Amino acid sequence: MKFRRCSSRIWVGSTSSNTGGISLDLADPKSKRAIEVDGPSHYLQEVSSGDYVVNGPTQFKARLLRGLGWTVAHVAFHEWGDRSEHERRELLQAKVAA
Repeated sequence: MKFRRCSSRIWVGSTSSNTGGISLDLADPKSKRAIEVDGPSHYLQEVSSGDYVVNGPTQFKARLLRGLGWTVAHVAFHEWGDRSEHERRELLQAKVAA
């Protein structure tokens, strides 16, 4: 299990404790807050517009976690893309604060 320090809290990578066996990319089990990094496999692409739409299994996982009292910030691959390190940091801070 990997540990990272983030906002003076310990965030655990790939945990399934306190989530009913559901894995999370980064989690703070104490506050039930998590960050999920959603790659291309979490999305469908609208043919006519090219927009990305979250797929069914990812939506289901999000509903399950909300039902268990978790707050999850999702970072989509297409939001991350060509951003600078500073912009990425701002994006993460905004998503975690929301």
